[in-house]
Amino acid sequence: MITKLKLRHFKSHELTEVEFFPGTSIIVGSMGSGKTSIADAICFGLFGTTPGLKNRRVKLADLVMQRPSRHFEASVELSIELDGQAYSIDRQIKEGAATAYLRSGGKLIDTGSERVTEAVERLIKTDYELFSRAIYSEQNNLDYFLTLGKGERKRQIDQLLGIDRLEAARANAASLSNKLKARRDEAKSFLAGMDYAGTEKEFIAGEAKRNSLSHSLADAEGKLQHRLQQIETAASQLAELELKSAEFNSLEKQAASAESTCRSLEEEMARWKASASRVIDSNTREKVALEKAHGVKKLAELKSSLASMRQLRLELEKARGQLVQVDAELASLSSAPAEHEALLGEKKAQERLTAARAAEGAIVARFAEVKARLDSIAQEMEVCKSHQAQLGQISVAQSGLEKKIASLSSQDWDKAVSELRTAIAAKEAAIQSASKALEALGRAGATCPVCLQPLHDGERHNLVGSNRESVESGNAQLSALNAQFSSAQQSLQALQSASNELAMLRQKAAFLEPTASKAARLESELAAAKKSFHELSEEAKAAASGVSEWESRLRLASATLEHSRKKSALGQGRVTLLASAEGISQRLSLSGAADENEVAAFEAGLRAFESAEFYFTAKEKLDSLLAARRETGARMEKLKSARGELDALRRKQSEFMEEKGRLESGCESLRRELEAQQALVTSLEARLKSAVERKRRVERIDSLLNGVAKFQSALLETQTTLRTELVLGVNEVMEGLWRNVYPYSDYTAVRLQASEDDYSLELRAIDGGWVAVENASGGERACAVLCLRVSFAVILAPRLGWLILDEPTHNLDTQAVTLLSRALREQIPQLVSQTFIITHDEALREAASARVYKVERDKQNGERSSVEVMAA
Repeated sequence: MITKLKLRHFKSHELTEVEFFPGTSIIVGSMGSGKTSIADAICFGLFGTTPGLKNRRVKLADLVMQRPSRHFEASVELSIELDGQAYSIDRQIKEGAATAYLRSGGKLIDTGSERVTEAVERLIKTDYELFSRAIYSEQNNLDYFLTLGKGERKRQIDQLLGIDRLEAARANAASLSNKLKARRDEAKSFLAGMDYAGTEKEFIAGEAKRNSLSHSLADAEGKLQHRLQQIETAASQLAELELKSAEFNSLEKQAASAESTCRSLEEEMARWKASASRVIDSNTREKVALEKAHGVKKLAELKSSLASMRQLRLELEKARGQLVQVDAELASLSSAPAEHEALLGEKKAQERLTAARAAEGAIVARFAEVKARLDSIAQEMEVCKSHQAQLGQISVAQSGLEKKIASLSSQDWDKAVSELRTAIAAKEAAIQSASKALEALGRAGATCPVCLQPLHDGERHNLVGSNRESVESGNAQLSALNAQFSSAQQSLQALQSASNELAMLRQKAAFLEPTASKAARLESELAAAKKSFHELSEEAKAAASGVSEWESRLRLASATLEHSRKKSALGQGRVTLLASAEGISQRLSLSGAADENEVAAFEAGLRAFESAEFYFTAKEKLDSLLAARRETGARMEKLKSARGELDALRRKQSEFMEEKGRLESGCESLRRELEAQQALVTSLEARLKSAVERKRRVERIDSLLNGVAKFQSALLETQTTLRTELVLGVNEVMEGLWRNVYPYSDYTAVRLQASEDDYSLELRAIDGGWVAVENASGGERACAVLCLRVSFAVILAPRLGWLILDEPTHNLDTQAVTLLSRALREQIPQLVSQTFIITHDEALREAASARVYKVERDKQNGERSSVEVMAA
């Protein structure tokens, strides 16, 4: 059930909220009032589209309200209840795009326009196509299915009933059958042009030759493998001999290098022995190393003592230089005053300066206050002058508006506009009635609108002329009435506009008058403020002069105090420097450090021990090289015999490689021949397999064709049965409705008739015969299609139980409307739980079993639509 609809800036609805209830709801209003917008909003809320959007008659942006003020976004919020569960669908339009939200119980279920539409379709088990064809009948579109062509009507009703999928399956089955037959014929054609027995004999001979070649190739490859093993063994032996030969050459190079190194070491030993013969002759290597380590340690101690003495001398010279500098500075500060006196002078100057600054600050604050007051008074005076000028202009404008209102008020324009609107509506109704009569007279078999008897050609010609004259004269009179209405409405709008403008001017004058009378008082306040401003300016100058004088005295006192403090600090620094210089002198006299000559002598003795150590190291290295040279000579004697074996093995390896080439060539020739024979055998085998496969394919296709034929037959039977059952259900609902919708006895029933290529809506005449509804009058046709629409909604969307009809009384007379109202109020709620009727016909208010909603809108002034709940 649809429980609530809320619109914001949707079409002509600025803010509309409507609650709905079970039963038949009547939404009544004049043309263009915005009642159809409610049905479109329900459709848009459910599916994110409307018939106008679907058919591209309008764009999405056209759904946003433009008058009386332009808006750039709109929203539709639709609340529904299904199986006791409440759902809310919120769709918003902004910048030509739509967004959507689906909620239930305050929880968000899905978002996005397409996703929400899919979720709603799953919930209500109805898509837009079914909704727009079975549930929602647009204005003047109740007989939609009757307007379709023969083939298109069958396609759309089959689609609506869900039978179109069976028709599509039948078409697909026929297409599949044709494809299978084509494949079967191709396989049979291949088998017909093939010599199966000859191909099989050729295949057997080819296999025998392939096996013979395979054995020959295996023998040749065995011989090749044996020779490859011999080559591998010889290669291993050859590699071993190559390694021995390389080792012999390497040993030769090592022996020559060792000989050169030995000569170099003997020469080096002679040099070290000459520079340290005394140490070498009287000491061993271990004793030389011990003496050297002791000497290195002693040399380091001597160098450290010498460096300390040099550092103390530098420090002493620095202290003496600083003393000379301090004495010079003290001599220059001999006339500085005592620090205590200078401190007292600075303190007194600081106190006087603080007092002078405080006095200056107070004067500056008072000066700022007076200056601000001066600026405020000047601004107020400018406002007063502006308001006085505006009052003068308002007075002139008021006089002109009062004259204009007096001239316009000479006639009651409200009454004139109301009377002209009533006259225009009556004239439009008369023109519409005459136009419908002309349309009815133009059809074959036209009847008299009074007695309903068939018309002769002469009578029909007279009635056509009379009605056409009524339409033409009515249109002329309507044009004159519209011109008068437009003029009266303009005069009324001018009077209202002038009255509103005069009221605004009077309100503005009442606001300006108090401000304009303040000018005299502000003049006296301005003079007093200027006097105070001048006096404070003089006081501020005197205070600034006092502050400047005491700032100069404070700077002088601070400089004197700094001079005294500097002299005192220099005296204390001189005492410290004297003490430091005396301490350094004492440390120098007590140090007893070594001099440079002693250090140089000790370094010369240490170099002799280093030369002796180098000698012993070179001797050990020479002994090691001589031993290695003897071992290398012995190894070279053992490797000399490998050179002869290497040449013989190389010749044997060359012979093996030549035979290997001959064997490989023979194997390759046999392999190519075997590959060619294998290709031939494979080709023959493939042809045989293909023939067998085609035989099997023909058998399988014959079986499939038999199954497809059975499937087609089953589809046709199912389609016929299902169509018959659905049509019976639709007819059963229509049979119960017809008695309550059609008020006359000339047609006793209505039915939907299905044939192989079309559907037809038929009426049963008094004599029992059935006639197509196209041959009936407009009212009879309307009653029939109304029954069809209700039946479709009941049969195809039973879960929803909704029905939306826009202007269903088109072509119905008063008696038919009365009967329809009773059916909508009493019978249809038993079939459809919730029905919405969009109409301008006030008589249909009687059809409401739920509520009546009145929709109003002043179209001439572009006003917004309003909805009011009325009594049924």
